[in-house]
Amino acid sequence: MDNPTAMLNTVIEALSDQVPFEGMARILWIDERAALITLITIAETPRKPWVASEDVQMWLLRGDARRSQLRLPAYMLQVEEDIPEGEKTLRDRNWERIAGLIDTAVPGEIFAVRAMGALVALHAEATGTQRKTLYRLLYRYWTFGQIRNALLPDYENVGAPGKARVFSAGKRPGRPPRHSANTGEHCGKILGDDDKSFIKIGYSLYKNNEVASVTDAYHRTLRRFYVEEHVVPGASTSDLTLKPLDQLPSIRQFSYWGRKAFDDLTVLRSRAGERRWQKDHRGLTGRANNGVYGPCHRFEIDATIADIYLVSRYNRNWVIGRPVIYVVVDVFSTMIAGIFVGLEGPSWNGARHALFNAFTDKVAFCRMYGIEIESSRWPSHHLPRELMADRGEMLGQAAEGIVTGLGIDIAIAPPFRPDWKAIVESRFRLLNKTSQIHWIPGAVRERIAERGERDYQLDAVLDLAEFTNIMISSVLHYNHHSRRPERLTADMIREEIEPSPVNLWRWGMENGLATPNTQPQDLVYLHLLPRDTASIQRGGSASRACTTHARTRFSKTGLRGRERTGAAP
Repeated sequence: MDNPTAMLNTVIEALSDQVPFEGMARILWIDERAALITLITIAETPRKPWVASEDVQMWLLRGDARRSQLRLPAYMLQVEEDIPEGEKTLRDRNWERIAGLIDTAVPGEIFAVRAMGALVALHAEATGTQRKTLYRLLYRYWTFGQIRNALLPDYENVGAPGKARVFSAGKRPGRPPRHSANTGEHCGKILGDDDKSFIKIGYSLYKNNEVASVTDAYHRTLRRFYVEEHVVPGASTSDLTLKPLDQLPSIRQFSYWGRKAFDDLTVLRSRAGERRWQKDHRGLTGRANNGVYGPCHRFEIDATIADIYLVSRYNRNWVIGRPVIYVVVDVFSTMIAGIFVGLEGPSWNGARHALFNAFTDKVAFCRMYGIEIESSRWPSHHLPRELMADRGEMLGQAAEGIVTGLGIDIAIAPPFRPDWKAIVESRFRLLNKTSQIHWIPGAVRERIAERGERDYQLDAVLDLAEFTNIMISSVLHYNHHSRRPERLTADMIREEIEPSPVNLWRWGMENGLATPNTQPQDLVYLHLLPRDTASIQRGGSASRACTTHARTRFSKTGLRGRERTGAAP
């Protein structure tokens, strides 16, 4: 407070009647030699700046006034690139009008005693601008902090919201028509309440997806409400004579009043349907990791069909189809915790392989496909508390066994709602980008091929093991090199954690955010085995061949009971 110039542009608020103003005022100029301070009172209708001889700092020390903040209007809260060109032009033109009064050879010359009126009069005569225009621009410039954006046009309160406009008799509203009618013939009409009701009925045809476009709804409305004659119900209305042009609403009027009756979100929701609206268009109210407290809290699992054809490892001339990729993702760190590449369609049989991979150490798994790693490079070998999956994989007795046997809560996403598993759904796109599948021979580059194009299957060269090797390498690259800075917390930033999925996982584990669902390895293995039931006769033959969950029946002299056996997942 020792430097008086530091008070420039400060807004002060009066707290008592010991100061010569009410409400708030902004300090515009401080004349240290004459010990005078120029202020402007902030009001809805600004008044001429005034001069105070008493030190403002004394007002603040005595508690008669205090520093305050002035909330700027909405039209000023824009960055330069977002301001429309037309508004920039108006701002620059307004600035040119008053620049000669602001940027003078003597700083603060306009604030000298009895100098403002004379300077404004001379400047108005020199520029051909009215004095009231200059005063209006100057007061706005000073009130809002002496910045050029204060001179932007204020369109916030333009018009009369909620009030219907009253048009002059015989005067057509809106811009002139592009194509003039015959001489003396009017085009368009002033709409009344009945016309607006007709438009609302007609526009609802478009809203409810009964017609393809607004133009179709407009033509249907004209044939229904604006014809010279009517026909019996069920008869054709295609050849009816419409009323004269001056009695018909224009297509622009129809579209305008239709949008006023139904907002854009209502129209989009009705035309897209509730299912597509919930999946593709609805507003997001949270994030996928809301409520997740650390690693192993929630895993997401999903499958996709890879965009590539594979060949048999036994005969390279045999195309065996497109593989199915199962991915298990930890929601907290977005790290891919498990993966499985197979040929069986999305089902529990494929999901259990991916889960087994996610719940176990990855060293042996990677070695099977020629990749040597240490456990720390892919550190996930834990069971989650929750598992989010699709109905197709988890709605079954076999999948439900992991709830009671392994203590994992399963959440089933509704049909057609991939947004409930947003983390794992987005990993497929990242894996495709990382592995560059589309550049591998045999890749499907387009869903629908043009007639005569070469079949993608003829270029296939990879077998299942080779493709799995590529996917494992892609997962390792993603886990270590993908950046997730939006997942960093204040503590992570303080410790300078690199925002890769693996680092987020490790940090959560080291700082006690994870409470893994620890279960014996044999129990995990047991509950992920496939199950089935078979009857075995006394001689050993089975009426149904099965190497999994078998129910055995012995003779009266033998043991009666059930025996469960299984093969590795």
